Amino acid sequence: MKAGSLRHKIILEQRATTRTSMGGVADTWTTLATVWGSIRPVSGREPLVGDSITAELTHTIRIRYRSDVTPKNRVKFGTRIFEINSVANIMEYKRELELRCVEVLA
Repeated sequence: MKAGSLRHKIILEQRATTRTSMGGVADTWTTLATVWGSIRPVSGREPLVGDSITAELTHTIRIRYRSDVTPKNRVKFGTRIFEINSVANIMEYKRELELRCVEVLA
C-alpha cells in the first residue's frame, strides 16, 4: 500500500455503553484510533421506505492493517459517519484492510 494513496485522516470509533443518571443505558462512541486511509464511493441508491425516499451511499475505505477493527466499529471523517458492514484483510497479508461501509445520512 502506497502511503500517498492514504490521504484521508479518519477516526475509528467503538461503541461504549454507559449508565445514565436515571438508571438507564446510553450508547456513546469513543475514539479507537486516528489513522490515514482512502475513501472511495462505490454506489448509491434511493430506496422507497414507507412514504419517503431515503438515500444510501456505499463506500470502500482502505487503511493499514489493524487487528482490532470489526463491523461493530464505525468510521468518522469530518462530520460524516460510516457504518462498517464488513472488514477484509486484503490477500491475507496483514498489510491493509478494506472496509465496506454505508454512509449514515441524517
